[in-house]
Amino acid sequence: MADTPVEPGVRRANPSVSRRPVDAGGEINAHSTIAAIAPGNWSASLAVYLAAKAAEDAYDRDYYLPAYRRWAAAADEFGSGNVPPGDHIPAEFEAEIERLQNLRFDAEDALMVIPSPDGIAFARKFLIAYGDNRDANGWNDMLEAEAKRFVGEAVQ
Repeated sequence: MADTPVEPGVRRANPSVSRRPVDAGGEINAHSTIAAIAPGNWSASLAVYLAAKAAEDAYDRDYYLPAYRRWAAAADEFGSGNVPPGDHIPAEFEAEIERLQNLRFDAEDALMVIPSPDGIAFARKFLIAYGDNRDANGWNDMLEAEAKRFVGEAVQ
């Protein structure tokens, strides 16, 4: 699924997501888990982010997008208000993609606030914010500050 313009801290599809490592439903909250286990650890945070992104992408590809395509084809044929019940996106698919997106958002938040240890890490942050036609411009100030830090280090 394509990301929409977002702001750090307000990107969640479900704003009630807990900031505790495990919420009341037993779900792992990546942001708090990273903060509790490896605060400021770029490698650990990156691994959690990449795992969360891979899980979301796989579910999107294998379940959500096929269901969405069925719904869109039916909406084209019958009109969006007249889609037969069997062609609707199942509620459990909506709930699971939202859960996976929230995990990725939490992992992303935790990763993006860690100062980039090197230029490769900075490039990865830039691609997280702007790759795949994404416009997560809420990270602009942080990215600018890091770029200035790297340029300042390069000229000294």
